[in-house]
Amino acid sequence: MPAATRPARAATSRSALVTRPPGQNGAGTAIGRDRTPQSPARAAITAARRHQREAARRPPSTDDRPVPGRPVARDTATTGGVPGPGATAAERNPLAVGVAIWLGSELMFFAGLFASFASLAASADQWPPPDVHLGVARSAAFTAVLLVSSLTVHLGARAAEGGRRDAALGWLAATVALGAGFLTNQVLEYRDLGFGIDTHAYGTIFYLLTGFHGLHVLAGLVLLALMARQFARATPGTTPRATEHVTVASWYWHFVDVVWVGVFTAVYLLS
Repeated sequence: MPAATRPARAATSRSALVTRPPGQNGAGTAIGRDRTPQSPARAAITAARRHQREAARRPPSTDDRPVPGRPVARDTATTGGVPGPGATAAERNPLAVGVAIWLGSELMFFAGLFASFASLAASADQWPPPDVHLGVARSAAFTAVLLVSSLTVHLGARAAEGGRRDAALGWLAATVALGAGFLTNQVLEYRDLGFGIDTHAYGTIFYLLTGFHGLHVLAGLVLLALMARQFARATPGTTPRATEHVTVASWYWHFVDVVWVGVFTAVYLLS
């Protein structure tokens, strides 16, 4: 081989070695080939497109599909027919929230009346006054009537939540009848009492406690009648909302019963 060609071949071999980075076994890039670097925005777009192509080739996941027997991811369980805390704002019944707040304020109102009753009893020489004669046995009997109405309204609400329309309406009608009987007895008791609201301090606090409770019973009877009428006329599309209204009305009726137990204990038993 001519000596003039040996340096040229050696130079070519050295050039080939330089253009191949170590560890790539011939997969190197030529030195003279320039590559323009991508901008960060273009690189992000390229990565997003690559991710979309990979997602399209990936088989669909079954994790989000409803599976029989598996609970849903979001907690929309109901308590007494009202959507639970996991429900969205559109699913919650604003009437339930409003009634709960209102019942809390009513409870504070009756607590003030009970405190006034206890304060007057503690400061009086004789409590109740000698001219006060209450029918304890009669009031105890109608207290039992009111407690039974609490059971019937509970059964009515449960029947409404279960979709048993006739049973729900029957229990609600029984509740209204029992509540009306209790209220009628209270009116008759007022007629038979020998003192008025302005006779003495006992008469004032007695009529305030029992009278305000009687007004709440009357309001409860009207509310139950209206909710029962709405439930009876509900269509398949409005039945869930009507059921929630019946449930909320049952809360109010339970509140009325609990307050009366306190009134009966303080006014008729402890006095």
